Amino acid sequence: VQIINDNCSELNFDENFFDIIIMDTALHLLKDYESSLLETLRVLKKGGFFICAFPCMGINSGFDKSWEATASIINACILNEKDIKMFFDKQNVKYSKTGTNGGLLYFKIEKL
Repeated sequence: VQIINDNCSELNFDENFFDIIIMDTALHLLKDYESSLLETLRVLKKGGFFICAFPCMGINSGFDKSWEATASIINACILNEKDIKMFFDKQNVKYSKTGTNGGLLYFKIEKL
């Protein structure tokens, strides 16, 4: 295993480099999450998968209230599934919701 510290908006990898990319509860911490997602798609191979989990508004009302307060304290993005799905609908990918857990949304993207 190799750990690389890099800027997720400007990854130092060739296009179509990875078969799979996993992002676990970090998307909401990215100031420009859309640029980071585009960069993720750039380095993902055709037929590859991007698997992600993030705190998502609109899944659990109890979670929504606490997450809104927490997000403002840590300066995190407040995201919902509709926004994420709309973003990926504009890309050449297949979006699939894979599940939820409390206030987390799990999804996968297949690059077509």
